[in-house]
Amino acid sequence: MTQFDVARLVRFGVFEADLKTGELRKRGRRIPIQEQPFQVLAALLEQPGEVVTREELQVKLWPAETFVDFDHSLNVAVRRLRDALGESAESPVFIETVARRGYRFIAPLTKEQQVPATSTNTPSPTTRQQSRRNFLMAIGAASLLAVGAGVLWLYRPTPIGPRITSSKQLTFSGQIGNPFFMEAPQSIQTDGQRIYYTDKLSRLRFVSITGGEEGYVQTDAVNVALLHISPDGSKLLVRDFFGSEGSSEGSLWLVPANGGPRQRLGDIQAQDAAWSPDGKTIAFAQGANLFLIDDLGAPPRKLATTPGRPFWLRWSLDGKVLRFTLNETKTEVRTLWQANLLGSIQQLFAGWRDRDNSCCGIWSPDGRYYLFLHFSEGQSQLWALPKSKFASKHFEPLPVSDNQVGVTFIALASGTSPKRLFVLGLNRLAEAYAADPKDKRPVQLLPKLPAYNLTFSRDGKWVSFFSEDATKSLWSAHADGTSRTQLTSPPLQVIYPTFSPDASRIAMMARTPGQPFKIYWVNAGGGTLHELQTDVINQADPTWSADGQSIIFGEPTNLWVESGKQKAIYISNLKSGQTSKMPGSDGWFSPHMSPDGRTLAALSLDLKRIGLFDFQTARWRDLPQPKGPNGPFWSADSQWVYFNDSEDGVWRLRVRDGYREFVLSTSSILPNHSCFATGFTPEQSIILPCIRRSSDLYELDWE
Repeated sequence: MTQFDVARLVRFGVFEADLKTGELRKRGRRIPIQEQPFQVLAALLEQPGEVVTREELQVKLWPAETFVDFDHSLNVAVRRLRDALGESAESPVFIETVARRGYRFIAPLTKEQQVPATSTNTPSPTTRQQSRRNFLMAIGAASLLAVGAGVLWLYRPTPIGPRITSSKQLTFSGQIGNPFFMEAPQSIQTDGQRIYYTDKLSRLRFVSITGGEEGYVQTDAVNVALLHISPDGSKLLVRDFFGSEGSSEGSLWLVPANGGPRQRLGDIQAQDAAWSPDGKTIAFAQGANLFLIDDLGAPPRKLATTPGRPFWLRWSLDGKVLRFTLNETKTEVRTLWQANLLGSIQQLFAGWRDRDNSCCGIWSPDGRYYLFLHFSEGQSQLWALPKSKFASKHFEPLPVSDNQVGVTFIALASGTSPKRLFVLGLNRLAEAYAADPKDKRPVQLLPKLPAYNLTFSRDGKWVSFFSEDATKSLWSAHADGTSRTQLTSPPLQVIYPTFSPDASRIAMMARTPGQPFKIYWVNAGGGTLHELQTDVINQADPTWSADGQSIIFGEPTNLWVESGKQKAIYISNLKSGQTSKMPGSDGWFSPHMSPDGRTLAALSLDLKRIGLFDFQTARWRDLPQPKGPNGPFWSADSQWVYFNDSEDGVWRLRVRDGYREFVLSTSSILPNHSCFATGFTPEQSIILPCIRRSSDLYELDWE
């Protein structure tokens, strides 16, 4: 860098872009943004008011040898840029779309340059004397620095992280991985010839490492989570997708990689497991504990107890260290840890400021790097932790260059050479639809708004919604989407809202990242946000009492937090502030009050039964269901409970006699979407919040 090489700052509105460092700030606060969206911004800022064509952006963002769906990836980059700037394509403030051509930056801007480091003015005598003293001091300081530099040279870390040089898409089905997988998310494994994975229905599949047609592993192991592959590539290690009580601890099975019947691995319930490099030992995680076992099912040996729930277990190449992701049970904050064979555990780079929400690490084939993902506001960044040359030296991670693919990485697997990596990449677009139960034709709801999960008031006049972007802020509006009012602001993220019977208030399940789930309520027209006062740590699924004076709530499913904890349903009076447990509610969650206020529907923690609580008799009725019920909601006349099954079906259950009836299949009316029925519109169409999800495998070359 020369003495006149200065940083370029471009200001527009409340934003400031540093074109040298790639940073975007809003009112002085740094806004998370990936490299490709920032490159788009930089290209537009370099030509303000002029059209920058899609072809120009393609050349700027991707090297000539890159194989990628350029149109789709550019659309993703522009959408993420607009999300960072808080605008939409329909109402642009900064970036205007020029149909079939490209984009134009339309806001006024100011460019600034930093003052050069030196001056050409002749110094005064006083300045020369001061300069002489500064010169002598500089010589002394330089001597000390020289000694220090020599020491640092001996113990120097690797200064530059790896960078991705090219990429290739291997699959094009867009259906890899289960969208509702919580722990050991979307693991992919390779034997050097094939890449193994599960599809959205949790079936074992594979594809050649060079791409091509996808195949099925012919086995009786269905509805499973893929955990690991044996070192010789002959066997896959899987677990049942759901365990007892609906937790992520399931039975472990060994499946021949080329197909064949599954074999039970001992009498073990675990959330994750992995073979050691020599193939003689399997480490598995059960609750907070780590165990070691051989693949013949001998009694396990406890290795360590952790301060959370460990998953994504991966051994070092020499088999001396087991690294894993630790999920904090109450807040879901994820950090990286390791254990040695003596059972001593240690958090990795505990002093690193971005250590939280890191996940899913693997070793590079040559052992030089430990690669992992760091998640922030729904996006992931690939990082590398270099291997220390000295046992006492601990390096901080190094960022890996932008993925050049335009997707969010959610899983990693080592490639067939030291410079190759396989990744699972995800694109998500959230939309809301309505489908009439009779003609089953989907219609998009409020398409001009960033509305994902919608709830209508009982009188049909109002709607509340939140978007599936990084903010997840809650809004209310007239039923047609007009007169919008923002009810919450970041960092609070809303998950589930519901109107009171008279539509005057809205209760919601929400959380601040890294904190437990809580219940809040707010006046429908806006105002002060009230947190429910209760000793229950994690709260979920609010529903209103018939008189609107109390909020009934449960605790999150075992798949989310506090797996294995006995959970119940509670009722909290808003006037008195008193909270009490509902009688007989142990083992139930996800409460939903009927419109007539007589019956409460809930789910069992093992997701196998629907419970109906009659407020007149104060008794529960237990109704087993064959396909894993989820997300119950009521018909307007309180005669039917609707629910989602474990696949893609929507059913309804008649209250008076338990008669069950199939309603519709979401995948048949909305292919390539993952949808979940949540309620009814004023016209009695079923509301379907959907994720248009495309997840595929990619090959990355890096150096």
